[in-house]
Amino acid sequence: MTKMDANRNIVATLQSIADVYRSQGQIHKFHAYRNAIETIRHEFTGKGIAIVSAEQLKGMKAIGKAMYEKIDEMLRTGALRQQAVVSSDPTNVALKLFTSVHGVGPVAARKLVDAGYRTLDDLRTDTMNLLPPAARVALQYHEESEIRIPYDEIEDHLEFIRAVLRTQVDARLIANVCGSHRRRADTSGDIDVLLTHPASHSTSDSPYEYLAAVVSGLKRPQPDAAATSLASSRSAVPSPTAPSSPYILASLAEGSSKYMGYCRLPYPPPSSSSSASVTEPGGGEGLPQRAITRRLDIRWVTADFYPCALLYFTGSDTFNVNMRLHALKMGYTLNEYRIAKLSRDGSPPSGVTPAGIASVSPDRGTVSRPSASPARMASPEGGGVGGYVVGATAAGGDEQSLEVTSERDVFRILGLPWTDPWDR
Repeated sequence: MTKMDANRNIVATLQSIADVYRSQGQIHKFHAYRNAIETIRHEFTGKGIAIVSAEQLKGMKAIGKAMYEKIDEMLRTGALRQQAVVSSDPTNVALKLFTSVHGVGPVAARKLVDAGYRTLDDLRTDTMNLLPPAARVALQYHEESEIRIPYDEIEDHLEFIRAVLRTQVDARLIANVCGSHRRRADTSGDIDVLLTHPASHSTSDSPYEYLAAVVSGLKRPQPDAAATSLASSRSAVPSPTAPSSPYILASLAEGSSKYMGYCRLPYPPPSSSSSASVTEPGGGEGLPQRAITRRLDIRWVTADFYPCALLYFTGSDTFNVNMRLHALKMGYTLNEYRIAKLSRDGSPPSGVTPAGIASVSPDRGTVSRPSASPARMASPEGGGVGGYVVGATAAGGDEQSLEVTSERDVFRILGLPWTDPWDR
């Protein structure tokens, strides 16, 4: 046992109960557990502090009396009776399983359980036609998409996407992966891409349909550099089927600002590790393995919204909540689009005013990840797309402008020291 085993056990136990509450639609209880988990990760595990007594958590905002008693029980006995009870209930087991399928929420899951469904095979047959259309697509890739994605593999996906943007769409497009990956987690559940273009702006009269163009490019077979350059750089052997392999395999939802679907790198991985590849159905000796199918989300924002979007979609949830509360105390409103000064009556302002577009390419950053291979580079540090002012008109007509060209500007405006993504 290591000194951090207790931390991991507490987090895993609380997460399993949180998942049950989410599957039941008890969102308030779900968030209570998630807040406690984030507190433990940020205040203890992230700082290398082992929890040896529940007394260490006393007084923390996310740790109320009931949560304190649960953690104390786990530290004293090594387990939590509540987890054993909720985990053994057949209905809870089925609800948790069904809500793990994209497109199946708590209400739909309850209908499926009430109809007598208990397994994924029951869903696949679905004789009563109860499954939403998106869930039917998701079921095809469910088992693979549940496999955690290693950090380096997500970097492969990002390099591939950037190659497609560079060679087939517009070389000035900017793509970064947010979420736990940008916080340098060892693994992530899916690939969350944030996309922008330095010439786009929320007040422009001309629509920027870049997301549709990007998705279209990723759906096409990749016979050129996009499919082979990264494979060569990773010493992978190009597959004979690679030229006819699209990156995006299936779509769950397509809109003007967000895409959701499933993707697969169109070349075999450099190793046969089960965490990076699976054998093709019907494959045999001498045939290459293929990359695992992954969940992909791509979100498009205009360049003036990009710094705040990058900050928000990086997370963590607890960090975002705390930063927004601090912003309100300082007289600002902060969301995933912008930061602006509150008007004198405390109401949020309206209007975004452009202040020119930087003519230089944005800095993509070169912060290396210590545990990754030397060629790997982390997502941009304080990334932004320069040259915008978020305008706010205060009560009384006085215009107050806040220049936001990067995440760092948001920290500066709020009087906060810079926090690296991996410390959030």
